Amino acid sequence: MRLEEQQNLIYNLIAKAQDDESFKKELINNPKQAIKNFSGIELDIPEGKQIVVRDQTDTSKLFLNIPTNPGIDDMELNEEQLEAVSGGVGTIIDFGELTLPIIDCFPIPAGEDRPK
Repeated sequence: MRLEEQQNLIYNLIAKAQDDESFKKELINNPKQAIKNFSGIELDIPEGKQIVVRDQTDTSKLFLNIPTNPGIDDMELNEEQLEAVSGGVGTIIDFGELTLPIIDCFPIPAGEDRPK
């Protein structure tokens, strides 16, 4: 799955969870199955890994995610990352197995939509 497709899937999952309480509960309790039911895509999760979904809709709390230490000396860009950087698409942050374009780290201003 291309990076843009991954982003669109994540945005659509979040939107669905925000609009549908039962889907949100399913996504929190069984994310792999909820994603498959929603998108038809069966995620290939490496042995010993799990997906953790947290409901962060409580506006009285601020949430901070501490990602894994990326081990800068061991990092190497894959072909898609090299193409994105050389093509001027944007800066990419690589946290080991989790790769996100830096744009995802910033909130979308009120009144604007995320890219589809």
